[in-house]
Amino acid sequence: MRYRGLDDYGEPRAVQIVTSGEPFSSSRALVEENGLMPYADMREFLGRLESEGELARVKAEVDPVYEIGAISRRVLDARGPALLFENVKGAEMPLAVNLLASRKRYAWACDMTLATFNHAWIERTSNPVEPVMVESAPCKEVILEGDDVDLYKLPIPTWNSLDGGPYLT
Repeated sequence: MRYRGLDDYGEPRAVQIVTSGEPFSSSRALVEENGLMPYADMREFLGRLESEGELARVKAEVDPVYEIGAISRRVLDARGPALLFENVKGAEMPLAVNLLASRKRYAWACDMTLATFNHAWIERTSNPVEPVMVESAPCKEVILEGDDVDLYKLPIPTWNSLDGGPYLT
């Protein structure tokens, strides 16, 4: 797939989007231990999306100022897949967007089917599960505190020209 993005000078450029890449590793042991979540972590959910053809990887460098927003919007309007931007300008980590932008992907995230979604949603929200506290988990592997905290290291896009600055949705 090809979608139009903007270069550093605001000029249009084409961006190649590929629909396969390196498989994701996950923390399946934690899920099997408590049995409450359908996916061990974001990597496992991304792997599901990719195996179902619902994730496209953007390998080209993309600018977090407007370009990611423009590409994401065009793919969303076309009812396309979730996107994994692997090379965000100025960032050391990838950015995943539009993960829950379809009813099908939302249902998968909740381990439901489209046919059972409404009933299951009502049932689950009527009977919330208590949180499980753990001493260690992959999300606790990197902890930054004090002066080490720098949100500018995260690939947070400025989505549209009238936005006041970068933000996450």
